[in-house]
Amino acid sequence: MTQQFKFGDRVQDSEGKQFIFLRSYLSCCTVASSDGKTHDYLLDKIYPCATEPHPDTARLDWMIMREHADDLRAEDKVFVLQTYRENIDIRIRLAIKLAAEAV
Repeated sequence: MTQQFKFGDRVQDSEGKQFIFLRSYLSCCTVASSDGKTHDYLLDKIYPCATEPHPDTARLDWMIMREHADDLRAEDKVFVLQTYRENIDIRIRLAIKLAAEAV
């Protein structure tokens, strides 16, 4: 089974060249390179890009983990980071809701 890509997904070919996924038809797809040119590939010849975390996410994670002991297990670190991120999202949504109600 081939990978299901959506418009805008970052993909790469077997040589590591990166593209933006545009569309697929049957077993082929069209991707765009950074120079704006489009290329056609077989769907089984492109792969998801290995993503690097956004620098802001890496900084936020560092700030959060600075407050916690270095001896946390990997599972605990994931839980702590996820909890902080969820709290941030809740506060942002709440601030937006309150701002909308104030208008």
